[in-house]
Amino acid sequence: MVRKKGWYAVVLPVALLVNAIAGQTVASAQEESLYVDGTLVGLFYNLGTGEFQYAELSLGDPAVANFGFIDEEEVTLYLTAFRSEGSVLYRTDAVFYITLSFSTENWEFQGVSLGWSPRVVSGPQSGRDKLNVEVTVGPGGSVTGKVTLIKPDGTSITIIFTFPSVPPPGSVAVATVLGDREKEPGEWWKERIAAEGEIWRRKEPKKRYRFSSPGQVVLEKKIPPADDYTGKAVPLVEKGTNLACLGPVTPQPVPFDVQSNAVSYIFFIFWKHKGVKGLVRVETPFVIIEPVRRIAEVRLARPVKQGEIPDFEIVNEDGTRTGYKTLASGYADKNIIRGKNWVEAEFFVPYPDPKGGGYDLFVFLIADSFPIPSDHRWDPRYGWRYVYIPECQYSRPLSKPDDAHDSFNPCDQSVSKDVGLVVTFRPVEGNNDGSEAPIRGR
Repeated sequence: MVRKKGWYAVVLPVALLVNAIAGQTVASAQEESLYVDGTLVGLFYNLGTGEFQYAELSLGDPAVANFGFIDEEEVTLYLTAFRSEGSVLYRTDAVFYITLSFSTENWEFQGVSLGWSPRVVSGPQSGRDKLNVEVTVGPGGSVTGKVTLIKPDGTSITIIFTFPSVPPPGSVAVATVLGDREKEPGEWWKERIAAEGEIWRRKEPKKRYRFSSPGQVVLEKKIPPADDYTGKAVPLVEKGTNLACLGPVTPQPVPFDVQSNAVSYIFFIFWKHKGVKGLVRVETPFVIIEPVRRIAEVRLARPVKQGEIPDFEIVNEDGTRTGYKTLASGYADKNIIRGKNWVEAEFFVPYPDPKGGGYDLFVFLIADSFPIPSDHRWDPRYGWRYVYIPECQYSRPLSKPDDAHDSFNPCDQSVSKDVGLVVTFRPVEGNNDGSEAPIRGR
């Protein structure tokens, strides 16, 4: 339902007039009358519309029954009492601050059977008499306010008002989504990923509801209605994996409502990291063995550091060798297209690191599918291109523990980086110079 915040005023303010016989509390038999006007002001939950409204509620008006208190939300009670003794009229004004807390430390709705102790804090008062307020919660969630006027001689008169009730709790369904930005609209959000996180109210950030989701789950515990819930989540993935954003990420919508007797749905999106894609082409006048399953192996790599064992070596033009560490690899084996004496295939290599950076992209021909005479060799010996990969901004560390990234804006790694045609291999006359051997089929 639509959240609405605006001042709401009951049209007909109602004052309660109570007549009491003072002889029950004082020695002299003198008639007294007491007139009390009360107004509750603050943020309430509208039980009929499901909206959260700032309202002014006149005590004694039947409209009060349409509203409920919000957990941990302070409201202000303004009271004015007129007490007459014969021809003398005494006025007393008082302000009270009332807060109902009906959830545990993890926002679990604890139920009226446990009994509550609403907080009532006295504000400024003026007048000859004194006013006290006591708030009581009944077993069914009804709330009453007992207003006691204390006279200078210590005798008192008590009036009981009906207050807004305690609204029933609601439920929260959590979906942790592995978003795929390259899928069609309506399809990108359907894959799920295990995650864990917590939700809380912005008003009470110390109280947390921690959850674990296999991909989609309705939280087991009921939660009090409020309109300022927020949260964060991180994916449950193996250390070192780069499948998706590491988070933490925020839910959508932010903040989100929890309604009475209803399920509120929130989504945490971790965008699937995409890698580098490109094209490899082979042109040959000789036989192409069918079927061609793989044209080349592709590697994203970096030069080895001192003391590291290289995964492969490249012979430089001056005859020296440079060792490289493979960070991610793949094959040119997708969307294979062939003509009479040529064949092309696309490759995809996943992103090696959420931090991004510059990498060497190597392409090595798998020669078994393309036999050539012994007096020929493939040219070039390998394909190479420098590739820059953007950082995943949703995997960066955050300065504050409760900060999280906006998961509904895709990260920079959520779209594949297309480097186009990287290399075309052709057989040329001349024996292999021995400086490098082609990678065999696997």
